[in-house]
Formats: sequence, C-alpha cells, structure tokens
Amino acid sequence: MRIVDLLNKDSILLGGAPTSKSEAIDMLIDLQVKGGNIADREAYKKGILAREAMSSTAVGEGIAIPHAKSEAVKAPSLAAMTVPGGVDYEAMDDLDCRGDQSATEQQNETRYEQAHYKCEPATTIEELEAVARFAKSSSYASFRTAVKLARAGSASPAESLMFAVLGAPMRFGGFGCCSLPMGGLLLNYRIDFDTLAVNMSSGIPYAICDLYCPAAGVDNEYNGIGHELQNARIHDGNRNNGLKAMGIHVLVINRDQMKDLVALEAFAQTMHRLAGVRFRYRIKGYRKRQATWLNALRAGIGLAPV
Repeated sequence: MRIVDLLNKDSILLGGAPTSKSEAIDMLIDLQVKGGNIADREAYKKGILAREAMSSTAVGEGIAIPHAKSEAVKAPSLAAMTVPGGVDYEAMDDLDCRGDQSATEQQNETRYEQAHYKCEPATTIEELEAVARFAKSSSYASFRTAVKLARAGSASPAESLMFAVLGAPMRFGGFGCCSLPMGGLLLNYRIDFDTLAVNMSSGIPYAICDLYCPAAGVDNEYNGIGHELQNARIHDGNRNNGLKAMGIHVLVINRDQMKDLVALEAFAQTMHRLAGVRFRYRIKGYRKRQATWLNALRAGIGLAPV
C-alpha cells in the first residue's frame, strides 16, 4: 500500500495554526472525520490520547505522528497537517517538534517511528540469522556480529540504545550485562502483579519493564520528557510501588544519564552486584570504546554525539 492510497484531499490541511498539542490533535482528528475515515470521533480520540499518555509521538525534526489502533477506524488512512508557526508537542529525548505535523492511523498496524513508543520491526531475528548464515565473506563480519548481539522486543529506539549500551560485551564498548545469568537483559518483559502489588499500585494489574534483568531482579526504566509530566510521574510512582511489592528494584535512567558513561557504568555495576556477579573490566581503553560505541548507537537513531 502506498501513501497516496491512504490520503485524500479532505484529510490534508496546509498552514494549520494550533496553539497547543491538544488543539493540534483535535484538528488532525477532524481531518480524519472529514476524510470519511472515522466511524466514531470520540472513540478514535480516546485511542489517540491513550497512546499519547504512554509517551509523546513527536519524533523530532518538526514532525509528530499521533496514532492509535481503534475499532472506530473504517479503513487504513492518514491525515496530514503543516504548521508553519510550530507548536510545542512535548518531543521526546533530544528531539524537538515545532514544525510540520502529521497523524497516521492504520487499523491493526503499529507504525515504525523514531521516538519512545511502540514500533514494528522491519525484520525478525530469525530472518537476520538466516541471512547471516549465508554471509560468510570477511566483508560481512560486522553484520554477523551485529546479528549475534541483536535482541527482539524493543519498543523504541531509546530502549534499543539502553539495551545495547548496558548489554553489549565490554570488548565492543558495552557494559556486559547480557552475560548475566537467566538471560541477561529482557526487553519489554511483563510482570503480573499479585494482590499486594495491585493494591500498592492503586489498581495497576501488571508492569511492562523496559529492560528487565532477572538475575538481579532489576527493572531499568528509561524516562524521557513524557515521564516528567505530572500525570506521568503519578502513574510511574504507582507502577514502581507495585514492582517494589513484587521484590523488584526499579532503576530509572533519565535523558541526561543516557549520555553519562559513569552513570551508566554505575547502573551496570548495580545489576552485577545484585546478581552476585563481580563487575570487572578485562580490556584496556574501555572508556574510549564505550564513548565510540555510545556515539555510534546515537548516530544510528539520529542523535548528536556526546
């Protein structure tokens, strides 16, 4: 399916002038309704806002892509709006959003975006492993190594970055946490709460851990800008209380700490200690390797070097 098949002239607005994120969302929803794509406006809006509550769908470079799965959608569709004057859309990480905006809605499909929210991978680990088996030339050595390090389950580039920095072997510039027992690090691991945890979390039934270390009993959570909002802080606090009731340590990594190798090292040391495994470097020049690795990963998701 091509983009032109998802758009019609009634769902496009050039030169929009929303004064807030909420107004921008309303205008984009109206475009979807005008384009004949939505059966129930309020149900559709509820889905959009629920998705935004998870984290901002701003992807930087002046672009936001609010979206949701909803039974209110008649067919896969897209609405687009340009905002020459810009609007504050609560962009994640180092990415700001004060320019053009678009809204995408595809029923039964999750879009692939560069921000902290769910995305659908372009391929699978199994497919990559199959290709790697045939890529035997020395020129594909880096590719084969990357496939060995890759893991399924990331819901965002920020999570992928956190996993690769904390989990990769030290010889590559990571902190080696994937070598810990019980699977090392698990992306987006679900923990169902018992009655005590549900009560301590004010009714939350389970938690999805960004990066869970079973051997250490640690949930590493990446908190971008969206988690700094008042409602998000309340929800995160309740959720973390539930995890504590389950005997799980919660380590929160903020945007600045994702650039701080000393801080990241401390997170890795803590997981090793709680897992009963000694943390030690067996290589020279490890800090230089870590800086090179971190900046290469940041470049891969469009972030500036540190």
